[in-house]
Amino acid sequence: MKRLGICVLFCLALLQFLYSPLRADELATVTGYVTDPNGLRVAGAKIQATNVETNVSYYGESNGEGLYRVTGMPTASYRVVVQKTGFKTAVKQGLDLHVQDIVSLNFQLELGSVAESVTVAAEVSLVNTESGVVSTVVNREFVENLPINGRSFQTLISLSPGVVVAPANISDPGQFSVNGQRTSANYFTVDGVSANIGMQSLPSLGQTASGTAVGFGVTGGTNNLVSEDALQEFRIQTSTFAPENGRTPGAQVSIATRSGTNQFHGTAFEFLRNDKLDANDWFADRVGAAKAEERINDFGGVFGGPLVKDRTFFFVSYEGQRMRLPQFASSNVPAADSRQNASAALQPFLNAYPLPNGPEILVACDPATDSTCPASGQKPSGVATFNKSFSNPTSLDAGSVRIDHNLGSRLKIFGRYNYAPSVSKQRAGGGDSLNTLFLSEINTQTATAGATWSITPAIGNEFRFNYSRVVGKFSNQLDTFGGAVVPPDSILFPSPFTSANAHFSYEVIGSPLVQNSTWLVGQGADNLQRQFNVVDNVWLQKGLHSLKFGVDFRRLSPGYGPLSYGLSPEFSGMINADNGTPLATNLTTSLKSSIAFRNLGLFAQDTFRVKPRFALTYGLRWDMDFTPTTIDGPALPSVINFNDLATLDLAPAGAPIYQTRYTGFAPRVGAAYQLRTASGWETVLRGGFGIFYDLMSTEAGDALTNGAYPYGVNETITPGFPYDPQWNATLEQSLGKQQALSLAYVGQVGRELLQQEFVLFPNPNIFAVQLERNGATSDYHSLQTQFQRRMSHGLQALVSYTFSHSIDDASSGSGGSSSNGFARGVSSNGNRGPSDFDIRHSLTMALAYELPSPGPRKSVVHKALAHWSLDNIFQVRSAPPVDVSDQSFFGVLGSAFSLVNIRPDVVPGQPLYVTQCQTIQPAPAGLTACPGGRGLNPAAFQDPPFDPNTFIPTRQGNLGRNALRGFGASQWDFAIRREFHIHGKESTRLQFRSEFFNILNHPNFASPNNAFDGLTTFGIPPSPQFGQSTQMLGRSLSSPVAGAGGFTSIFQIGGPRSVQFALKLLF
Repeated sequence: MKRLGICVLFCLALLQFLYSPLRADELATVTGYVTDPNGLRVAGAKIQATNVETNVSYYGESNGEGLYRVTGMPTASYRVVVQKTGFKTAVKQGLDLHVQDIVSLNFQLELGSVAESVTVAAEVSLVNTESGVVSTVVNREFVENLPINGRSFQTLISLSPGVVVAPANISDPGQFSVNGQRTSANYFTVDGVSANIGMQSLPSLGQTASGTAVGFGVTGGTNNLVSEDALQEFRIQTSTFAPENGRTPGAQVSIATRSGTNQFHGTAFEFLRNDKLDANDWFADRVGAAKAEERINDFGGVFGGPLVKDRTFFFVSYEGQRMRLPQFASSNVPAADSRQNASAALQPFLNAYPLPNGPEILVACDPATDSTCPASGQKPSGVATFNKSFSNPTSLDAGSVRIDHNLGSRLKIFGRYNYAPSVSKQRAGGGDSLNTLFLSEINTQTATAGATWSITPAIGNEFRFNYSRVVGKFSNQLDTFGGAVVPPDSILFPSPFTSANAHFSYEVIGSPLVQNSTWLVGQGADNLQRQFNVVDNVWLQKGLHSLKFGVDFRRLSPGYGPLSYGLSPEFSGMINADNGTPLATNLTTSLKSSIAFRNLGLFAQDTFRVKPRFALTYGLRWDMDFTPTTIDGPALPSVINFNDLATLDLAPAGAPIYQTRYTGFAPRVGAAYQLRTASGWETVLRGGFGIFYDLMSTEAGDALTNGAYPYGVNETITPGFPYDPQWNATLEQSLGKQQALSLAYVGQVGRELLQQEFVLFPNPNIFAVQLERNGATSDYHSLQTQFQRRMSHGLQALVSYTFSHSIDDASSGSGGSSSNGFARGVSSNGNRGPSDFDIRHSLTMALAYELPSPGPRKSVVHKALAHWSLDNIFQVRSAPPVDVSDQSFFGVLGSAFSLVNIRPDVVPGQPLYVTQCQTIQPAPAGLTACPGGRGLNPAAFQDPPFDPNTFIPTRQGNLGRNALRGFGASQWDFAIRREFHIHGKESTRLQFRSEFFNILNHPNFASPNNAFDGLTTFGIPPSPQFGQSTQMLGRSLSSPVAGAGGFTSIFQIGGPRSVQFALKLLF
């Protein structure tokens, strides 16, 4: 019924557009001058641009300055005709327009009759002569040829300069940092409307509530939004200055979907993988564990064509995925003696962990003060190791249908509906025990309709409407993996609750039990995200000025599913677990609740053609992020008087968590000047400056999800509005008609950025409070180069290099990384240091090469060696920063203290890095060398001073934030393909391809474990895992929980070699 309701709403909206004046961000524009043989400008010339695949035309007319502008044109190949009485008809064909292109195409008419015509090729330079934007376009042909892991668009994003792939987590699912911006700052659109509709299948909404997270599927890919074969084109703008772009200050990622044409065309495909051909995980090999089962089947197809020739077209797509994704994990579990020593009532809770299959971990002790300590100075900890490979089943079914209709020469409409349910069953999600199954489900539905109306040759209107609905659910199950014994519901839940309507978790924290120490069972979240997005732009041509005005309104209404009963005992150390003495026990219940986020953007801009060589774009944008309001359930909790700790208290019910600000005015200016106009050797100098605002509501969604424990998100008494001044200067040079090289300086500074402040014991009435305030800053400077080559003589290439430095006080406003917050009274806001995503050097190369076909066409040699192609993606980057976190205090003060980072002191004279990792547990011979050849030296760090009564540090450690570095990474993805023309027809082809991700099986390691969790003051050493890498890079980049954002690990850069075969039928 819900699906039917969406379809009805969609159809009604589409009908409304037929009778109303219809921001179409994916559409392109052609502009230029019409002149006579003497170079004088010609007014009144008629321009007709016709899509050669649909025969649909778009019209314009040159004004008194001889300047014309044709806008609202979808991505396609066009034939442009210019007619004026007294002149021959001018025709330029083969004009390829891309997403958001603004192309300069000039015409010099010849004297004669309009019955005569002059036809030439439309040679458009690769360099951008119209604006100061820095962007990368990847067309459909390149997308279909490249080896794209997971068939999602993440790989395409990483091909742009300034992009860093960052680890995703529950609080920060964004995955990409662009030009030093936070991963929550990117804005995705599909067919001109917002695709930031993500919803986590977790008991925490985080950034997904307020529309800063992309609507990924359960595997973290974009397949649920647009299948790769339904993509027309992809553009990422990393530095843009047109006022029409905004809402968030990061990259603007635009995806245009395919439409039908006058010819019936389609594709059927099957991609498959099997573990028999793949390499094993490096860490699994290290301990002799076998490869886990891997099965990936990615299948489906697309089909499009005319319903009514030249008038109505359709395009449908389907993609199905059935996967068993391999994983390897090391965990710590109760040792055999711990289970035996526990009372009969407690044994079921310890037996719910897998049985150890590795040695018991030893801890240091002092025989002089500890009677249980042997002479060796090491004694059993009660914790042993358990290592195992396993597979996680995942499925996706994504289907879409698009209808385009031409209502005449002036009005064109379209509608698209997409439905994509995805399900995952993940073992050990979120670092839980290896026998805890995390069942995640994300169902995505989107309905988009729009129209383009050319009111006159000089005035036009573009309209888009979208309704999206995303459901995120999860539950936990326990199984007998590794010899675990599942406890009955009767000892976990009081009547009438069971694992079918309630939730239970059991956790042991503290060294050395720091890995996979929690098991969970029961129902979790049932969350919902809904979006209404309306975008409308009006443009007009007035002399040398191209004016554009627009409005973009978005309403999000996330809902948090209720939890009727939840019990979570937490134990500090195995001794306390054995005797049943918890550090804390949380009993929770929550009500169903929903809030509304509303964003409004208004803009006015002008592109002024100052001279034929000089284009200037300037204007103003006004962004408003309104205060969230409660729709259903309890009011959002907040606090008052937080600048006076003695009177800090809960705010009255209904108090806003922050005030709406109406001062988000963002001036922008961008310019492009052609230094050289010689055809094929154009030189362009471009640049721009602009102010960009971020959303205030990034973390406000968490106010919904904390049940009986009020969690206020309060900015400041007079909150600022996070903003980013950005600028660039770019020199771009054509290298012939098919190649271009650009060199850019790109910079930005962030001011009044959101940052968490943690206040412990603010007064006798409150234990702790977390505040969200505008206290952080950031600075980013970079040198960015890019080489582009269109497909020519069988070769297409895109090469990007970035040399950059990003510094900030906090790389996120969320709790995803404790290094981003600070504690009042413990540390001043002295977090200034390299950003979490500060990658100094990054190089990506994408190359597609069609091998020459030798010999005569009918010869045996030609038949054997014709139509072969080689496709490659190379990625190389330097090491990310590592922030050592002294987690000694978490077990003493409770997990809430993990919201901030206490860094250790550096021990003078000790090296920070070692090549032989210091392990205190028995290990097989040869396993003492650090993974990756280097690790952190545990002896180099010690606790900062702290109050012995409260265990609260009296100051921050003297090790700087993000002062150390992990490992660089490099990977080569390679594909070889061959096409067979069926019955000799170019239009019907069978393609076979083999793809090798990380073909050299080069091991890429995650950063070393940064959890320095020993109390050195009392002689307690850190965990054996501290200082050494414990997983491959690919796994560290993916979110630990499915459905929480971030691509699944097998599709990330940095995993073991994986081989994929594919068969495609194109017709």
